[in-house]
Amino acid sequence: MVIRVSRANRSGSAAARARQRERTLLISLLVIAAILRLLYVSELHGNPFFDYPIIDAAEYKGWATTIAHGEALWSRIHIHGPLYPYILAALIDRGSSFQGFYVFNHILGLLSLALLYRAGRIVGGRNTGFAALGIGILYSRFIYFEGQILATTLAVFLDTLLLVITLELGLRRAKPPLWSAAGVVLGLSAITRPTILIAAPVFLFWAWWQSSGMTGRGGQGDSGASRPITALLAPLFLLVGCTAVIAPVAMRNAAVGDPILIQANGGMNFYIANRIEADGLASVRPGTEWRTIERIATSEGAIREVDRDRFYYRLAAEEMRSDPARAAARFGKRALLFLGGWEIDTSQDFEYFRDQSFVLKILALPAGLVMPFLILGGYRAIRKRGMALLPLLFVAFYMVAVILFPYSSRYRMPLFPTLAVLAAFAAAPLYRAGRAGRFPRMQGLVLMALFILLNFFPVDLPDKGIVRTHFHLGKRLSDRGAHKEALKEYDRAIEWRGGDGDIWNDRGLAWEALGDIDAAEQDYRRAIDAVSDHGKARANLAGIHYRAGRNEEAMAELRRAIDLEPLNGDFYNNLGVLQLRAGDIGGAVLTLEAGAQLDPGNRETLYNLGSSYERANRLADGAAIFERLAGLGDNQEIRCRLARLAEKRGSPEGAAVEYGKALAFDPDYPDALRGLGVLRLRGGNRARGISLLERYLVARPEDESVRALISEARAGGN
Repeated sequence: MVIRVSRANRSGSAAARARQRERTLLISLLVIAAILRLLYVSELHGNPFFDYPIIDAAEYKGWATTIAHGEALWSRIHIHGPLYPYILAALIDRGSSFQGFYVFNHILGLLSLALLYRAGRIVGGRNTGFAALGIGILYSRFIYFEGQILATTLAVFLDTLLLVITLELGLRRAKPPLWSAAGVVLGLSAITRPTILIAAPVFLFWAWWQSSGMTGRGGQGDSGASRPITALLAPLFLLVGCTAVIAPVAMRNAAVGDPILIQANGGMNFYIANRIEADGLASVRPGTEWRTIERIATSEGAIREVDRDRFYYRLAAEEMRSDPARAAARFGKRALLFLGGWEIDTSQDFEYFRDQSFVLKILALPAGLVMPFLILGGYRAIRKRGMALLPLLFVAFYMVAVILFPYSSRYRMPLFPTLAVLAAFAAAPLYRAGRAGRFPRMQGLVLMALFILLNFFPVDLPDKGIVRTHFHLGKRLSDRGAHKEALKEYDRAIEWRGGDGDIWNDRGLAWEALGDIDAAEQDYRRAIDAVSDHGKARANLAGIHYRAGRNEEAMAELRRAIDLEPLNGDFYNNLGVLQLRAGDIGGAVLTLEAGAQLDPGNRETLYNLGSSYERANRLADGAAIFERLAGLGDNQEIRCRLARLAEKRGSPEGAAVEYGKALAFDPDYPDALRGLGVLRLRGGNRARGISLLERYLVARPEDESVRALISEARAGGN
């Protein structure tokens, strides 16, 4: 008996086997990517920066910690979007710390790789999907950024998810309400990093185009009359979804008095990139250089973030108009960097991390090899039209957002999966042609020319990078009390790029911690010589003057520091304390009021302000300040201060209540025992008063005045 298998069955079986092979290969590649990430997490434990976030990472960690500790809504405008800090806060609530953050990022990275494959699959088929996935696995900066407490990995995931959802909705000719899902993802990406909003027109256009029936694909069930309505509804739903996510952030910003859409510093970043002396990079470091530019807006009275944004945009436009040729050259330079193989680091030094990581060393695919294929893929997308047009338009619009601002590889990263899709769209057919022995020579020559242009064009870049790794290592060691080792790192930083104001200042702090005041003073003066407007160095020098008894010099340096950094609340606090100790009560009140206004949650400033009110006999104001302090975090000391103020205001009953609250915190707190004991004696309750004072003497047996008071009370009782 002969069993005949139909051609259709054979074809179906072959297709099923092909799908199974595809799934097996996909899962295998993702498992390899997961293993690489597990290895990298283990390597990070030996990196000094594993649990020491710096610059933007420290900002994210600090905001997340604040949220986790109970400040659910922000009370000031931050320089980052809120989504990543809230995710970190949720992880903190569940007991996660640094390793938990990195594992979360790596999970996002694996999801991004899966999405990257799907995007390539839709755009150009199976081979394009695997080529895009291969680029994602081999490009080491994906894993590198996943090991940072930065929103970069979240932005990569959300932007890749947005690309895939938009492609899927168009491919399936989705009904208009479903496009709101793309809008929600667009909004989530925007409140992570607002740069994506410049590409919003791309997704609105795509929703309209795919719904309009103009793509050339037949649509079942769509009548010609209904398509114009559908075409308008699809982008409308997308816009509604996006607005629903962004609106609460904008409303909260407006509620705290600063009607900014998402985050601060957009105008200042634009100015840093486009001012006359700019190099086009994010080369203005946090610290003195950053504060110098901040003071420009402050000196012009621009205090609110929305006003500062407008000021810096206007100032940048004026400087660009004054020298349009150089402005155009800067834009051209950033466009070349975006499309090229140059990697510019800002927050951390990639080379430092790679030196400590086997994983980063073996993942050796350079961006310079990917980018020529990107351009060729873009050309092919224009010729083919179809689904490849969406990633091309996305790249074109997003690139504009990147080149408007200071350039670094980190700012290009959220788009890199899309770049990989276009590069794979060009590489996959070339690979097939090569295997068939008909590789197109002209395209090969074009790729070679692009490779040379995008990797070896003479671009003016810093010789030794932007990140001050040894400086940050020194700060880390100082924070842990290893001041001698910190000095060695500061010396390496000076040897590497020369001393600047921040390095000399922190070197002075290390000397001061070691007790070498002369060396500390010398380094503070070096910091001021290097940067005459280094406010922190002047404030630290003021501390040395004060301890040496040179009070007038100390206050003069602090006043100069306040002039240089008028938004630094700590400087006001320090000057107010010196004024209090010098007997200038009125001056201390004014200074500390200014400090409290700048930083309403600074407990030390509020405590000193309450003390200055008390010394100025403004007892009600002092009580109000200590009540504010109690609201920020009540304790026995605050209650004793409130009790003392109540006594001075002639309210022994109120004082007794406050002393009682202090003893509720600590039943053996000496100041509360003494204060309440004296009150009870004065009120005629000698037994209770003597009992309290005797408990006080257990802690303070040297207080002869209280012993005398007890003896007098007992004698009076007899």
